[in-house]
Amino acid sequence: MMKEKGYSIPDESVYQYFEIGVDSVRLIFNKEIDVGKLTGLQMKRILTGKITNWKELRGPDIPVKVILGTKIPGTLGYVQQKLMDGEAYVPSAVEATNALDIKEKIAATQGGVGLGPASVVDIFVREQALPIPGRPIILVTKGAPSGAVKKMLGYIKGEGRQYTYK
Repeated sequence: MMKEKGYSIPDESVYQYFEIGVDSVRLIFNKEIDVGKLTGLQMKRILTGKITNWKELRGPDIPVKVILGTKIPGTLGYVQQKLMDGEAYVPSAVEATNALDIKEKIAATQGGVGLGPASVVDIFVREQALPIPGRPIILVTKGAPSGAVKKMLGYIKGEGRQYTYK
């Protein structure tokens, strides 16, 4: 990915890569929005601004307010490519920063909806899984992993797997 983005990597051989989980992205809603299970096409139409009111999806008569994070460009790009067929996000999206900020703004915004990891979902919002595969989460070390990192990798691949592969 670094090569694709044009970053120079002087000596690739010194880096080791370990898949440690899968990023499970969710469509997160303000908890007052109850529209049942959405299709991928409906999710795409929400994020691109083609659906502008929740009543179009048999929800309440409330305008859709998409909230997007400035600090999650990888997630936004992945969803744009895999779910939205490269179409742009709605230009009127409300700006947030990281995943927690996105969730908090969705919870506080009537009609709010956005993207975030399953880890931020709580009783203050609703969520649905996206119909796209999760992205692998990669740990990169320079050189062989140290003892503590080896121990952590052992945990992730064993007992901790239940927390990182959902």
